[in-house]
Amino acid sequence: MKKEMVVVTGGSGYLGTEVVLQLVKLHFRVIVIDIVPPVFQDKEVIFMRHDLTMPFPSKKIPNGVKYIIHLAAKVGGIAFANAYPASILKNNLLIDLYSITFAKEARAKRFLYASSSLV
Repeated sequence: MKKEMVVVTGGSGYLGTEVVLQLVKLHFRVIVIDIVPPVFQDKEVIFMRHDLTMPFPSKKIPNGVKYIIHLAAKVGGIAFANAYPASILKNNLLIDLYSITFAKEARAKRFLYASSSLV
């Protein structure tokens, strides 16, 4: 039986790492899209390095993506966000936009947007 494929944006981050580990335990194939590699290696995890403030190349979208869990965000802490609010907001809006565009182009069944770094 073919395993369902899940994309996790920001899958190398604090929350993303745990989400990816749980998905692997539930027998999903996982694609992590992030700018840094995941902290662990597993045969069911594929890493795609990409800065989501830039559009994701359509030709690199894998076939068969069923779900996308969007956790990616630019973070810099409260001091950075207070000092550069427009910059952090712009970057996170771009990440959201390009992640949603990726989901549409991949024809994913579900898109889960957990939150933003600016709650």
